Amino acid sequence: MQAFWVSLSIKTSRAHTKEHVLNAMMTSKTEICEYIFHNEMDQAKAFTRAIIQTELNKIQKPVLFQISIQKSFDDKHIVILEDQGVNYIIDCSKLQDRYLIKVDCRSNSWVFRGQIFWWVALSVLLISLVAMAVALSIINQYKHKKLEHIKKDFVSNMTHELKTPIATISVASEMLLKAENLFLNNEKAKRYSQIIYDENQRLQKLVDKVLMLSIFDKSGNIYKMQKMELASAIQGAIKSLELIIHDKAAKIVYSPPEKPLFIIGDKSHLQQIFANILENALKYSTHNPEIKVGLRLVGETIIVEISDNGPGISNSDKKLIFNKFHRVSNVNIHNVKGYGLGLFYVSKVMEAHGGTIEALDNKPQGALFRLTFPHNL
Repeated sequence: MQAFWVSLSIKTSRAHTKEHVLNAMMTSKTEICEYIFHNEMDQAKAFTRAIIQTELNKIQKPVLFQISIQKSFDDKHIVILEDQGVNYIIDCSKLQDRYLIKVDCRSNSWVFRGQIFWWVALSVLLISLVAMAVALSIINQYKHKKLEHIKKDFVSNMTHELKTPIATISVASEMLLKAENLFLNNEKAKRYSQIIYDENQRLQKLVDKVLMLSIFDKSGNIYKMQKMELASAIQGAIKSLELIIHDKAAKIVYSPPEKPLFIIGDKSHLQQIFANILENALKYSTHNPEIKVGLRLVGETIIVEISDNGPGISNSDKKLIFNKFHRVSNVNIHNVKGYGLGLFYVSKVMEAHGGTIEALDNKPQGALFRLTFPHNL
């Protein structure tokens, strides 16, 4: 369709221009005849060029053309409008011979300096806009489907995660409420109560993570910055995971710095991000987990490295693991509990502290997380 309109525009523009060229020569026939009668061919060409140029300027058609004048003995020159230009026969009373004035309009200016240029430019722009709109629509649909898939995984995983503590609390509560168990000894009652307490804490942590996500979405200021020693946050994180470390028979090797390293930060949030990374390392290391934690100063930068001997992280996942709801693709979402929020939370806290975090390979096996903080104290 665009090609048809462009072609039609070319033909229409050419015909319109040729008609004005012919009209200019016809209305100035007497003056042209006078120059030719006195054999002033150069002046005749110059005059003809001037009147044609004046006429084309009136209709805003800056077309380049060439003019030639020759004697005409052939009736075929009677053709007024040719495909490439205009032929005009001069036949006046003072002339014994007829003369043919040829105006050749085969210049490239038809395309590049005429109206057709704007037709082509508009067509290209329109096609580009349509192609861009289609591409954006496809990208948006892909992102929407991906987000829906992530949300479904999150809801499925969250539901699965809630079932276990709810069921455990239900069983423990039922045992305490049964009539025949009214005279339970203190040891059994204490054990059931501890189960309820532990599972309640588990649910509380789950709720806290979801609430924390909501706070980040609102972009609120949730940090209490103050001078603190970074090592204390790392040690607090390791201590908070003592039960998990014991249950998995894991080994954590911490290498402290040569001297205390202080930063301006929120200790509770920093302790939580270290705990998140350590907990991930414990979850994904299936047997004999060995985790190394290093803290050192390099120039004006404090570096924390946490490495494990687990399955590692694929290159494709390294680019996405800090996104909200993303979980690594090489594990079953139900076999390894999680919500895809931990590392997103870590990245947000590091950003608030002016630091960075990146996921690397731990040679010969496992993953390594490198966190950097500015040392400005």
